[in-house]
Amino acid sequence: MLKPTAQAILARIATAVLPGGIDRSFASPARNQGRKRHRSAARQIRYQTLEDRRLLVAEGDPFEIVRNVDTTGLLGNVSAEIRWGDGTQTAAAVNSQPATGGLKIRFDYSLDSSGFFSGANQYRRELLQLAADSIVRRFSDNLDAINPNAGAKMEWIANFTNPSTGNSTINSNGTARDAVAQNLKINANELVIFPGARDLSGFERGRGGPGGFAFPGVGSITPQELANINAFRDTVQFRGETGAKASPPTDFGPWGGSIAFDNNGTNWYFNKNIDGIQPGQTDFITVAMHELTHVLGFGNAGINKSWSTYTNGNSFTGAKANAAYVGTSNPPLNQNFHWADSILNTDNQATLMRSSLNNNERQPITPLDVAALDDIGWTLVGSTVTVSANHVYGDNGSFPVEIVLTGSSLGELIIPVTTASVTNVKPTLSVAANQNVVVNSPLSITNIGSISDPSSSETFAYTVNWGDGSDVDSGVATIDQTGNATRPTLASFDGTHTYSTAGNFTVRVRVDDGDGGIDEKTFSVAVSSPPKLSLTLDKSSIVENSGNAAAELTITRSGPASNSPQTVSLNSTDPSEASVPATAVIPANATSVKVPVAAVDDALLDGDQSLELSASGSGVDPAVINLLVKDHETLSAVFTADTVREDAANAVQLRITRSNSDVSQALPIQISGGNASELGFAGDFVIPVNQTSLLIDVVPVNDNDPERTEQFSYTISASGYVSDSASITLVDDESPLFQNAANPFDVDSSGLVTAADALAVINALQFRSGNGELDPETEQPNGDLYYDVNGDYRISPLDALVVINELNRKGTGQSEPQGEQPPVKVTPIQVDALIRDNDDEKNQAIGDEGLLF
Repeated sequence: MLKPTAQAILARIATAVLPGGIDRSFASPARNQGRKRHRSAARQIRYQTLEDRRLLVAEGDPFEIVRNVDTTGLLGNVSAEIRWGDGTQTAAAVNSQPATGGLKIRFDYSLDSSGFFSGANQYRRELLQLAADSIVRRFSDNLDAINPNAGAKMEWIANFTNPSTGNSTINSNGTARDAVAQNLKINANELVIFPGARDLSGFERGRGGPGGFAFPGVGSITPQELANINAFRDTVQFRGETGAKASPPTDFGPWGGSIAFDNNGTNWYFNKNIDGIQPGQTDFITVAMHELTHVLGFGNAGINKSWSTYTNGNSFTGAKANAAYVGTSNPPLNQNFHWADSILNTDNQATLMRSSLNNNERQPITPLDVAALDDIGWTLVGSTVTVSANHVYGDNGSFPVEIVLTGSSLGELIIPVTTASVTNVKPTLSVAANQNVVVNSPLSITNIGSISDPSSSETFAYTVNWGDGSDVDSGVATIDQTGNATRPTLASFDGTHTYSTAGNFTVRVRVDDGDGGIDEKTFSVAVSSPPKLSLTLDKSSIVENSGNAAAELTITRSGPASNSPQTVSLNSTDPSEASVPATAVIPANATSVKVPVAAVDDALLDGDQSLELSASGSGVDPAVINLLVKDHETLSAVFTADTVREDAANAVQLRITRSNSDVSQALPIQISGGNASELGFAGDFVIPVNQTSLLIDVVPVNDNDPERTEQFSYTISASGYVSDSASITLVDDESPLFQNAANPFDVDSSGLVTAADALAVINALQFRSGNGELDPETEQPNGDLYYDVNGDYRISPLDALVVINELNRKGTGQSEPQGEQPPVKVTPIQVDALIRDNDDEKNQAIGDEGLLF
């Protein structure tokens, strides 16, 4: 039997503890009406308590953000981007990943009798696990395992609401209604939650809360068994959290609980990415995180004693929550279960644990929600990361800067961090160099002003005061390069002006970027009186047939070189004789230019002509120069044949042609040269009217004298024409005087052709000392020796060669006689000498073999 003291203890531990009060979460589209801040987007902005200040930077300079931000509500690796407020968004650096605790939630779907998480709906389990992990990974509590042992009478019944039926898991007689509740085994650092679904009333979307417990009677036990049972039951109630057992309690160590979702009438959105949510849908992950936070002890559930420790009426007094609250005093509660709506409506601080959540958005757990859990005993791991980035603003202004945090597994947070105040930087103006120009000549300056500005979206108005009292020019500069983070904006504008008086003027150029940025620069213009033009020719006269570059005309402008080109108009008083280009341009920064003068061959017999070349231009005095163009008409003469025989009268003509086209007058012709005793012409030496040419018969003088072939040259001329010359060869019609008429090869008149004939020619050459000319007027044949074998009135090696070739042709060493000749014995010729020829023919060596040619 047990001692009375033991029996009293036994009576205490046989009592049951009911499950925590079931939370009811509601979703209503009407709850967003009339709030201070309304957002239709599905994502939720988090307002962290960061230092509120406007950071100042000049446009074009880097704007740097370095912020410590809380990643509560994100699951997985955290990445960051910065929305700079000017329409750009860039990636930011995250110094390290937030720590994660070892606490886990195990979902037991054995009571999901409606199939809300089963079959085709099994994918919802993954979403529920993501929602749970996003919360409990923030906690590092060490919860003891619950290991029932029926043999040692260490037993218990998990007392919670069946999520599918709404009934308690314990019968009225204290036994387990649902077998899974009997002696539930729970691992260390683990919470077991039973999810399911049933028809919840009205706008109610979910219910959840921590579970209670019941301990059955144990009968007779020993003191050691009693101690073991008490220790086991402490583990069930407190999970090793000593603060949960303290008075007043400062900690909470639940075993788990249950959550139920509405399965009749709720248009759920099941997806870890909130972007696809449609109007009227309720985000499943948001409701799940809300109910799971109730299981962790948020709200007065009865069993979570530490909640009562930190509440006073309708205020939560925990120090951590008070620090996270953006309002004054302690954060207010709604009936001790949720945060009051005024935290959102008045203080503009969103929370997961308000009583009503909005459709069409996702609300993650917030630092204020987690701070309350920290106050009631949960141990948090660090969730703060440092985000850094920099940006160059292209224009001045105020730009709200937001940090966008994303969890690789779940969650996105948008955190407003500051306002960037970007001040304007005035543009930098560069102007043209000092200029020189002539009165009444346009001064055109490309890029009279060049602008550089660090802004990427500026426009620049400009003015140009030319300094002579004329109207100020104005306009908008052309953007040549749009700036960005690595380069400036570049712009430019041109200017044109004409000064009417000479002098020195200061030009004032001014640019304005429209944001108060102004720059001004000056340069000077020296305006001189009009210069004079002068003309020079490289020759004073040209011949009309000299072509397109008959002469070179140099146009020179007096005074200093202008930075603008000068166009000069050119003119010829008689373009039918000589022409120049219509215009010439003196280049910028030059004083002269050269152009060709073209001679014009008019084919007229008009004599030499004088004309004037002139030049004129804007702002310059004109110039004139004289030019003489010499006429050039020609005669051409040509014989109709190169040779004529002296017995061929009128067989050859001399054609004479005049080049000019004006042939209205006859043209007398003069012919000189030749030898009238040998060759004459028949007819008048006049080109008739309207004719360009004349044919004159060639009349040779036919005599009976043997004569050499001669060439006669003639000069044909006429007044006003360039003369011409022509030559013709006169061939004698008698047999050559120094050639054997019977047989040209028979030099010695022996009746045979032998080597002696060739030797006779060679000896004659030596005897005459190379003078081979034979003149029938001064000499006669030497007896019976006829050295001129080929009949050209010359004695030359060629005559000997002709004989030798004849001998070779016959192939016998001698040629047959012409007619009846006695046979002659052929004797070989030995000649050891050189053949000399006055006509500079090459010397040939003669040996035993005879003459070789």
